[in-house]
Amino acid sequence: MTKLIAVALLSTLPLIAAAQKDSLPDNGLKPLQIKGNLMLPGIGLSLERKLSPRTSLHAEMDLIGYYYYTYSDYYGGDWGYELVPVARLEERFYYNLRKRLARGKSMRNNSGNFFAISGSYFFGTVANRNMGRSQWAFSLQPLWGMQRGVGKHFSFDARFGLGPVYFSDVRRWEVQPRAQFMLGYVIK
Repeated sequence: MTKLIAVALLSTLPLIAAAQKDSLPDNGLKPLQIKGNLMLPGIGLSLERKLSPRTSLHAEMDLIGYYYYTYSDYYGGDWGYELVPVARLEERFYYNLRKRLARGKSMRNNSGNFFAISGSYFFGTVANRNMGRSQWAFSLQPLWGMQRGVGKHFSFDARFGLGPVYFSDVRRWEVQPRAQFMLGYVIK
């Protein structure tokens, strides 16, 4: 596990080094952004801190809901749900910001496309029906995403990725896709 974390941290060094090479005008990334998020389904709070003109550190605390349907010949079918708190930490590398500014596109609320390395820790379920996974899980996924400012106080965020997830209840790694869509209210 420590080797995996060390590899993940070392893999972000090129992103930091590339971000140090050129500078953007002051109307690039915001120094600090705090958002309340609404996901499908779930809620969360995020904080994004500018590290350099093109990179930021994005931290989130979410409460995510899952709905599912189970069926067996013996018990029949039934719907279930889970509520799971999740802590995430991402290093984001925004690209094409200079082109975006040159074309006169908005940079409001850190609008732009990015690549990211995302680490997520899924705490045990806080509420469930039909007893799904109740132990913690950890994932480390490379992502591509986009963030767009919508009006003065809102932003839309979409992220897509594929990577390993470790489930503690079955003690194994699985490769899983990730697709996440959020509408956020920018507090600061």
